[in-house]
Amino acid sequence: MTTITVTVSDPKKAEMLEEMLRSLEFVTDVEITDDHYQLSDAEILMLNERREEYRKNPEKARSWEEVQAELKQKYSL
Repeated sequence: MTTITVTVSDPKKAEMLEEMLRSLEFVTDVEITDDHYQLSDAEILMLNERREEYRKNPEKARSWEEVQAELKQKYSL
C-alpha cells in the first residue's frame, strides 16, 4: 500500500478532492487532518512544567519499556 499526502489550502476544494478520491475504486481510505492545531496556554504551561520537573529530577523518569511492562501487568495485556 502507498500513502500520498496532499496539502490543500481551500476548504471547498479539499472537500471536492475528498469526494473525487472516495469515488475511485482503487482508493482504500481518505483521511482529512487539520494541521493548524495550536496548543492552548494551559497545555504549553503543563509541558513547560513537566520539562522543568524532568530537568530537575531526570532519575524519576521511566522508559517506555518500563511503562509498557507495568500496563501489561496491570491490565493483563
